[in-house]
Formats: sequence, C-alpha cells, structure tokens
Amino acid sequence: MPDQPITDKEPTRLSAREYNSPESTFRQAADRKRGPKLGKCEPYRPDPVGPRPVATFVRFAPTSCFDHECIKVDRENSTVDIECGAANGKLLCSKKGFKAPSTTLNRKFLSFGADMVFLNASQDYLFTHTMEDMVDKALNGFSGTMMACGPVAAGKTYTLFSPGERYPYRGLVARTIERVFKTLSEWDERTAAVTISFIEIVGENVYDLLSPKKKPITIVDNGKTFELKGMTRLRVITAELALTALFRGCALRTSHPHPRNARGSSTGHAVLSVGIESRSLVETEPFDRHGELSFVDLAGFEKIRSWESGTDRPGPGVLVDVNKSMTFLEQLIMSMADNRSYMPVRVSKLTHILRSKIGNQRDTRLVACVSGEQGHLAETLATLRFAVRLRGVICAPKQEVIDDPTLLLSKLKKDLTCLRQELDMQDMMARRAPKMHGDLSHQERALVQDQVELYLDGKLEQLQVVSVKQIEPVAASDPRPSVPAHGRERGSKRRPSRGRVGRGETDDDRSTPGDRSRRDERTPGAASADQSGPGFGVGVADGRPNAAALCELRCQHSSLMAELQLLQAERHVQGERYDAEDNLVLSAEERQLTGRLRRLSAQLADCQDSQLTLRRELVEAQRQLTERRAALAAALADFRLRHNVVPEEPGAAGAARVSSDTAASAGVQHPPGAEPGAPGIYYTAQKRARAQLRRSRCAK
Repeated sequence: MPDQPITDKEPTRLSAREYNSPESTFRQAADRKRGPKLGKCEPYRPDPVGPRPVATFVRFAPTSCFDHECIKVDRENSTVDIECGAANGKLLCSKKGFKAPSTTLNRKFLSFGADMVFLNASQDYLFTHTMEDMVDKALNGFSGTMMACGPVAAGKTYTLFSPGERYPYRGLVARTIERVFKTLSEWDERTAAVTISFIEIVGENVYDLLSPKKKPITIVDNGKTFELKGMTRLRVITAELALTALFRGCALRTSHPHPRNARGSSTGHAVLSVGIESRSLVETEPFDRHGELSFVDLAGFEKIRSWESGTDRPGPGVLVDVNKSMTFLEQLIMSMADNRSYMPVRVSKLTHILRSKIGNQRDTRLVACVSGEQGHLAETLATLRFAVRLRGVICAPKQEVIDDPTLLLSKLKKDLTCLRQELDMQDMMARRAPKMHGDLSHQERALVQDQVELYLDGKLEQLQVVSVKQIEPVAASDPRPSVPAHGRERGSKRRPSRGRVGRGETDDDRSTPGDRSRRDERTPGAASADQSGPGFGVGVADGRPNAAALCELRCQHSSLMAELQLLQAERHVQGERYDAEDNLVLSAEERQLTGRLRRLSAQLADCQDSQLTLRRELVEAQRQLTERRAALAAALADFRLRHNVVPEEPGAAGAARVSSDTAASAGVQHPPGAEPGAPGIYYTAQKRARAQLRRSRCAK
C-alpha cells in the first residue's frame, strides 16, 4: 500500500455508524478514498557517525474529511503548514523553535518541519522508511527508542502495537520482532538471546503487563540510575512466543470507551523494551554486543469538556493525570534541549522512566500521529509543537560492547602459547640453548635459589641468568634478613660487593671526597648518595663482564623505558606535546628518569663492548693456536723425512700401513703375488730401502 496523498475533491461524509466502527478509521476510509499515486520517498537514513537531533515523523490518520484549506502538506520539503486562527477562532503566534508565519493570500500559516510526512501510508511502508535501519543497528549493539504521541483516536496504538487480523495491518513492534528473529536465523558465527519487558504507567502507578495478575512495580532510585523492582523480563526463543506475549500484554492495558474510538482509548502510557544480547562464536571477537529497542505509546491528551455529557467517560482524575504527566514530560524535553543543569526527572513516574530512553546515546525517533479534520486542529497543533520541542534534543548513538571473559581468556592463552613457540623457534634458529620462557617449576626455582646462595657465599664465580623469569626468584632468594643501618652493631663490617647490582659497598665508598666530586662533575644529573650510609648504587665491574649484572641492567633499562613511555602517554592524553628540537622543559621526574636511563645505557654499552673485546681476543688466540699446531706438524713431518724416522703403530695393521708407506716413499715395488702386509716381505723391503738410501748418500 504505497504512500498516497488526499485529493482535493469534496469527499462523501461517512455515517455515524461507519465512523464509529473499528474498521472505518484506518481501513474502510483509506480504501474508499484514494488519490493518484506519487513516487516513493527515500527512507530515513541518518548519518551513523556524530550527534544529530531526534528524528520526527508526522503521520496523518486516514479520513474522508481532510481540511485542505487550513492544513497544507509539503511532502518534498517535509513541512506542515497550519492556518493561524483556524483553531478555535484564535490567532496563533509564532514561538521559539517554529518558522515565522507565512502569508498566502492574506492568510497566515504556522510552518512545522519534520524529517518525513506520511499521508495514507501503510504499515509496511512506515516500517521500511522509519524503523528498518534502527532494527539492523540494534542487532549490532546500538540502542534506540521509537515514540508515538498525539490526540485520542489519532492512531498511536495502531501504529505501534496493532495486532492486525491480517499481516498488512500489523504494527511496528510486531514487524520489528519478526525482522529480529529472521536475521538471527541467518547468523552462522554469532548467537543471541532476546528478552521482552512490557509495562504501563497509569497516573503515578507502574504495572507489569507480562504478569498474569498485572502486578504493580516499584521504582528503586540509586542516585544516577534506577531499577524497576519486580519487572518481568521474558526470554523468548521464537517470534511466535514474542508475539503472544505482546498481544497478551496489550489485552491487559487500561482503556475507556471514547466517541471516536469504539475499541476504547488507552488512559495509560505503555513502554515495551526488546533486549538483544549477541555473542560471537569466533575467538577473534571476544566481546558481547548489547542492543535494546524501546517502544513508547504515550496516552492521548484531550480536554475534559471535549467529552459528550451522555458518554461513559473516565473520571476527571484520570484525564488530569494524563495531561499532567505529558506536561512534565514536555518540561523535561525542553530542559534537555536547552542542556540545563537541572532536569525535572523525579516529578512523575513517566519522566523518571523515559529519562534514560530519550537522547544521549540512544537513537530516538518520534511518530506524531495527527488528524487532518477541521474539528481537531487544536490537538494537531499541540502535537506538532511537542514534536518540534523533542526535535531540539540531541542524540549520539553509541555501540555497547562488553568483553566476554571466557572468550577473552581463551584468546589470551592462545596468544601466549603462540608467543612462547615463536621465542623457542628464534632460539633454535639462532642455535642458542632453549630458555625458560614459561613459569618456573618448583625444581627450577629451587635450583635458581641454590645458585644465588652459592654466588653470595663466593663459591660461584658467575651467576647465569638466561631469562626474565629468573629475576623474580633471584630477587626473592636471598635468605639473609636485611638489617637497617641504625640497627647494626658497632664495629660490624659490611661485606664488599662482587660487581653486582644491589646494596653493598661500592667504589664511591672507598674513594675520596675529591674523587666523588670529580665523578659527579663527569656525570651530571646523577643521584647523590645518602650521607648517612652507602645507599644503592652500581659498582665498577671487573675486567670480565658479569652475566647477572648485564641481565639486571637490561631489565632496569626496559623498566625505565616503560615508565618513560607511560609518562609520555599520560602527558599526551592531557594535551601536552613534546618537541625535542625546541628543547622543551621536562618535568623533574622525567629528567631524573632520563638521566638514569642514560647512565644505564652507557654501562650496558661498556659491558657489551668489553664482552665483544674478549670474544675477539679469544678468536685471535684460537687462530694463533691453530697456526702453531700446523707449523709444529709440518716441522715434525720434515724431521721424520730427513732422519728416516718411521712412527710405530700398535697392531699388525699399523705395521702393514707403515711398511707400505715406507716402501712407496723409497720407490720399492712389491713382487707380484706378495701382500704388502706379510712379515717377510716387510723385512726385505725395509732392507732394500736402507741400502738404496745409503747408495744415494754415497753418490752425493
């Protein structure tokens, strides 16, 4: 049923019976009177990023008595113009928030702006253009509120909660539930849970419509937040169960008969909330998304004297409570639009509940249901004023994402395992011994403590530290209790340090005051030692590098770098920018950390340089040793050749090899059929070789 305008021809008025029938206002009247079709308007799609005002939509109830003289609708510009003085014969002046009265043929009109204006729009067309994108965002963790306001019998309950004997007449709530469950059935990588709550505010009482006995609810205020104690949150798993709960709650609403609504007019405000909690099944997204959609059906405001004297109208207190609560709500909306410091929240139950559902981080929208008949221009004008005031409230929708502890823990464990495997692979590729990257076992911790005790007793020359995990046992493994300086006995001697980092005697304690002053001049910014004792310091290392001291220096270097980065991050958050080229003045704490970092970097570089020098010397010594061994081997071979010294080898095999080598060197050939290893052949060949050698010497 597309969006169509009302024609300008004189309509045929309906009889009183047809007018009061439940099918006339929104079905028979709409089906009997149709104008020419126009092109479809674009659906409302707001900017997803950034704050924006509350979206307002104006929906005219289908009627055959539309007053085209006093109401001008411009669908292209989304404006509604109402003639001044047409309501009750009084001149209506323009106020703040409205456009100036326009003059057309000596007639003045008040112009009201909206995001979209609907004439004879079907329920499906209204849902597609106002609610569809909000449902999709709620499935991704956003929250939204759809409100409906207007006079009695203007179509508010029909727009939101209409059950509809046929599907085309179902309201926005039923269509939202069906779209939510249809989308959830198509998900493969996420699971979701849907909950529904339905309450009604009658006067200053709150009732639970999902409870069979419609039990009252108490509002518990916790200061900044509040809680509805006793409210039922029904978890539904199918769309059929959700629609059954919706229709059952609508049947329990408070209503009274009305001359323009045969089914009865609701005298209470209804608030229905649909909560959607989705959880990812993929480990790469360890968080939950919480979205909520709230539907608010405000009771129709109307003057008491508008009721006919013969009708069964409700008591004056009911109508007074409805008008009073709507007045308080309008005051709250004006305070939110002006961003005032005081918000009249606790003046009524309606404002107390709707304060958290309007504006702020919720996508808020309003459908202003009005009538186009001449006899209801005053109510139409009041509804449009309310919509314009609500349009001044700014809302900035924000996605609500909560970390799932189970998935987050699983992801962190998997990342930790991958990092340890990567470290082991790097050690294997670098041909290093495997290090203890994980937590130390009880035996490994006991072994580290034993090594530390041996090192402190002087029985171990060097303490091997191969991983950061060993630092905690090293720091906590000294069994000797520390004695403060003022608690030591007189004459007790302090054990000298062995070139390690810790509390002990350093070269500064053994140096003279002049040396200390010269050392302080060479290292500006260094922390001065405590005059009452030696304090903490780094001793002068020995000629060879100490692995434990080197590892501890690296740990201190890393910790200082982390502290410096943390300080810079905090200063960056506060809005201060550092510029090294301009030499900006740093804080005292940063200068101290920078000085300590420079000193540790220098000491670390010295240790690395000394270690590199020792490695070079070791390589050079090994090279010289290899050359000397080669020279000695050559000299030994020359000596054997000159003096005819044959090395003796144990066993027959060795003798055979020596004999064959000697005969070959002397040019002796073994007779055919004789083996080189035979004893007789060996003796004959040796004798012949000696004789030949003597003859060659005599010839020379």
